[in-house]
Amino acid sequence: MGDDEVRTESSTLRIPLRDIGEGEREWARAMLDGGCGQPLAGRVFGIGPANVEIERAYAREIMLLLGERAVEPTAEAEIQAIKIGPGVFVGVPGELFASLGLRIKGSSKSKYTFIVELANGCVGYIPTPEAFREGGYEVRTARSSKLVPEAGEMIANEAIRLLNEVG
Repeated sequence: MGDDEVRTESSTLRIPLRDIGEGEREWARAMLDGGCGQPLAGRVFGIGPANVEIERAYAREIMLLLGERAVEPTAEAEIQAIKIGPGVFVGVPGELFASLGLRIKGSSKSKYTFIVELANGCVGYIPTPEAFREGGYEVRTARSSKLVPEAGEMIANEAIRLLNEVG
């Protein structure tokens, strides 16, 4: 391949939205009905009980996500690889956790590989499965974090496959 050659590959994944259990639903309803019980996720940033208004915001997000999930239980995620000479751009539709991006870059045969986030839409945060065990706002159920825990691996694997296709 010459330094001026351009190649592109893309594919679209249908990634399941996270299941919202009955416990989360009941908690969200109670919070929105004026309840001020314990935060569902325990502590935020490890500094103590979360503010009730923050918890109500998450409760609203759960209810909105339930509505979204009732209409469409999956999110569409277009992944792209664009090779321009010695460089490759990989587009993902969300905010990829750094270790996933580094794994993609480490799998590239190109001298220069760039991860482009929020390309062709936004499915929200794309955490690692480990991040779900550790907690934090990026994995807390909301419209900004709605995909199944396996989504990051699904997206990274597809990006690597596309990288191999463009060379």
